[in-house]
Amino acid sequence: MIKSAAAIAVLASSPLWCSDSKAEAARLLAEVKAATGGAQWDRIRTWHERGTFRAGDLTGAHEAWLDFRRLRAYTDDSGASAILGTIRDASGWNGKVSWSADQTGDVYIADSEEARSGAVGSTYLAAFAYLFPGRRRAEMEAKAPQTAEGRQFDIVQVSPRGSDPFELWIERTSHRVLRIVDLTGVDKITSLFGDFRQVAGVTVPFKRVDTGAKAAGPEQSWQIASVEIDVAPPAGIFDPPRPRFTDVSFPDGQESVTLDFRFIDDQIYLPVSLNGRAQDKFVFDIGSTDTIDARKARSLGLKSEIVGTGYGGGTGSAVQGLVKVDRLEIGGLSFDNQILDTTAIGSAPGDPEGMIGYEIARRTVVVIDYERHRITFMKPRAFRAPAHAVAVPFRFASRSEVLIRATVDGIRGEFEIDTGAANSLMINRPFAERNGLIARHHAVHEVTVSGIGGQAQTVLFRPDEFAIGSLRPPTPVGQIYLAESGGGAEEHVAGNIGNVILKRFTLTLDYAHRMLYFEPNAHFNEPDVCSEGWGGLKVSRADASGKLEVVDVEAGGPAAQAGILKGDSITAINDASLEKYTGEQINAFLNAVPGTTLRLTVQRGSVSREVELTTKPLI
Repeated sequence: MIKSAAAIAVLASSPLWCSDSKAEAARLLAEVKAATGGAQWDRIRTWHERGTFRAGDLTGAHEAWLDFRRLRAYTDDSGASAILGTIRDASGWNGKVSWSADQTGDVYIADSEEARSGAVGSTYLAAFAYLFPGRRRAEMEAKAPQTAEGRQFDIVQVSPRGSDPFELWIERTSHRVLRIVDLTGVDKITSLFGDFRQVAGVTVPFKRVDTGAKAAGPEQSWQIASVEIDVAPPAGIFDPPRPRFTDVSFPDGQESVTLDFRFIDDQIYLPVSLNGRAQDKFVFDIGSTDTIDARKARSLGLKSEIVGTGYGGGTGSAVQGLVKVDRLEIGGLSFDNQILDTTAIGSAPGDPEGMIGYEIARRTVVVIDYERHRITFMKPRAFRAPAHAVAVPFRFASRSEVLIRATVDGIRGEFEIDTGAANSLMINRPFAERNGLIARHHAVHEVTVSGIGGQAQTVLFRPDEFAIGSLRPPTPVGQIYLAESGGGAEEHVAGNIGNVILKRFTLTLDYAHRMLYFEPNAHFNEPDVCSEGWGGLKVSRADASGKLEVVDVEAGGPAAQAGILKGDSITAINDASLEKYTGEQINAFLNAVPGTTLRLTVQRGSVSREVELTTKPLI
């Protein structure tokens, strides 16, 4: 399959290499077209294929329709599993709207820049549009030829208007495109092509295999069995269908349900029940579909089908599966026959064991009262917009991610609203690079963050200005991702806004009308201190007694100067046992105003000692 970078030799001295990269790219693509059908390509208007797909343990039927001239697409992959029942992933692009649908009948209409870019790019490739320069404008240039697995390849980089660049690897002998490599994104996907056959005078691959550069899960593959040319597509096939999802069940006679939630370490924990078994470590995360930690699923006897790879805040990835629960309940609300994602969420004792988000937010109106730690789910027909809140429209990225317009230093971008994130403002690397944020703020202090896919490095910074619409909360301490893979490498999403900012509001989510309402609460004007700890250390609760385990210490920081080491335990702050403090109070101590001196009782092995730690700013 794909070799490592060390196994690929660059042939820049090849006599076929041309200094005029655009002319060379045009010549190479003309050769591809001539070798695979020539003028026969120009006669194709529509394309209808059927076959099979495989995604890990899941297999099923594949069908696709393509409009070659107008660059529209429809794909439907449907399978059946003894564990999961029917699983479906359908998607389309009608030239204006990107959408997808699942087996419940729910339809996700994604109209963000990120979603449009992905739809444009995938349709461009599926319809072989690089052979027809007049159908969509694209920048093309030849790159240095390469050799891999004993074959010589000419490389053409293509950047379609409105989408992201990719490389076509053209095998020099046959002039066929044998692989396509994404150059941007969370994980740069490589598609490998084989089983070439002739259809209506053109030679095309009947097999495709996709894999990521850092994919922990299995590859995905498609095998075409039949192709029909110039058959009229069903009416409206490229347009989003009407949603017909199964509704959530409210208690009899109730239009809404209000619950108290636990707010621990800036995360919202809801009372969740799976198949009648109560769970207390599920986070409310509107940016996530319902998910359960893979080990937790096994402990509950839930059997999983492995289907692919999941990505998050880390630079790597995690194996992704699917499980089915007969009944999911949240404080009197209930769903039957729910499919949940499974992945590795965390390993520390206090880490969440699952996420509940999109599925319940999509079917209700949600009001999060951060000040009182209360959340309300109501039927959309019972909702009335809050009179004193600022209304902010949102768009969907891909499926469940909610994006709003916000500005950092006056620079506008689409930011994800992330109720599952215990941070303030995270900036994705591409947005930071395009706008020179690291240099502007002299951001050099590196910290490590964790998420699905492991860890990632960021640098701390504080913008000069941050605004959501007309709202300008105190400027947050933000972080900029440095990695070129993982969630922080998203090309068209500027970053995410987490609970450290959101907790300054009562936040209302009206998915039916794609509107968020921000109503400042009593904490709106409180200054934002560094979420990584002005004391230069990170801690997690080690056991039920509240003892804190030191999991990281900043080199040369206040904690290190006080002699605290990774692996130590903190048992008291200012002579008071930690049992007396909530998680928020402890966080407030460790993020105290610079210059504050804390008395900590630190235990190493069986020995305890008292130390003084004076906090200081990290940026």
